Amino acid sequence: MASVSWTYRGRDMSGKTVEGSMDAETADGVAERLRQQGYIPTMIAPAKRGVSAALDMPIGGAKKVQAATKMTVTQLYLVSRQLATMIAAGIPLVQSLAILGQQVDDARVGQLLADVRHNVESGETFAASLGKYPAVFPPLFVHMVEAGEASGTMDVVLDRVATHFEKEVEVRGKIKGALTYPAVLVLVAAGAIMALMGFVLPTFIDMFAEFGMELPMVTRVLFGYGKSVQNYWYLHFGVPALIIIAFMRYIKGSGKSWWDHFLLGIKVFGSVVRKSQTAQFARTFGMLMQSGVPMLQALDILDRLSDNAVVRETVKEAKASVRDGVGLARPLRQSQIFPPMLAHMVAIGEETGALDQLLHKTADFYDREVDQAIQSLTAMIEPAIILVIGVFAAFIVAAIMVPMFNMANLAM
Repeated sequence: MASVSWTYRGRDMSGKTVEGSMDAETADGVAERLRQQGYIPTMIAPAKRGVSAALDMPIGGAKKVQAATKMTVTQLYLVSRQLATMIAAGIPLVQSLAILGQQVDDARVGQLLADVRHNVESGETFAASLGKYPAVFPPLFVHMVEAGEASGTMDVVLDRVATHFEKEVEVRGKIKGALTYPAVLVLVAAGAIMALMGFVLPTFIDMFAEFGMELPMVTRVLFGYGKSVQNYWYLHFGVPALIIIAFMRYIKGSGKSWWDHFLLGIKVFGSVVRKSQTAQFARTFGMLMQSGVPMLQALDILDRLSDNAVVRETVKEAKASVRDGVGLARPLRQSQIFPPMLAHMVAIGEETGALDQLLHKTADFYDREVDQAIQSLTAMIEPAIILVIGVFAAFIVAAIMVPMFNMANLAM
């Protein structure tokens, strides 16, 4: 017998009403599946072809696209925020997913949401449906949704997740914005110097060679490098590019731990990394605790979420400390990356039972500290880059002008 789509309404043991739809051969199959999920069915009826089904139809007869295999932090923020808004407005989860799948700009993300909706309609929980796509939805998202389903506060939990991703996007944007101008300045200056070496200097070399005059050491060094750039430009551009690519692969792979420890040792950059990681850790941990996720499970999620090797080492030590009954404050106090303030706030939170609130306050404090640190970093980087470029420019001008003055004196 072919499966039929059914709509249902029921209530859980606390009396809360739930409703949705699923595919099954008979109404008895729907009722049995609901009882297995802990619900008491009160209404089961064949589903009518309504909003959800209509939204599932490809627009204009378009072919079904491949579901997305990855989502950006911005997309995760938008999905969680819009879902929270629709669920808070009383729209059922299945219909919310259907509407959102049609609203997103990326068709591949829309197909992914449609696949998640089909899983929910088939009787799976929302968290289990998201868990089928670990490369798309991070553990934080899945476990927060699981906590929301268990507590019946899905809209509140999704709103917290959206706020978390929004903060992450904001911090990343500030860091990228602060580093964009210096990076562009360096690239333009390097390109101009290489072009000068390869195309302008050869003209002066030929001119000085015609006069047969002895050139100063600085000029001979510069002209020798200019000829090298002109004849072997592919080495001057290719070798640095290969070195950069190899280094980036190394620090993202086997050298990740070394690089994270190295950055912390740099006074200016280490301060920004330390404060940003503290804010991210405190905010994520506080959100998980506030949503009812057990501490050990929350630490396990943080371990898998963090992209910093030093933070992961600290979290592993924290998990062992919590299992041994020692508490969380001690490993945080001994950490190489977290400042003492975090350990003090956690210790007070453990004693007073207000750990989640104090973690949120700590995250807000270090968010402001990150803003100030980024501004200070930008204020230091730009003058340093301009100074270095000025030194190179002065070297080139001196290398050209000195023999020109000598040539003018000879002519007189």
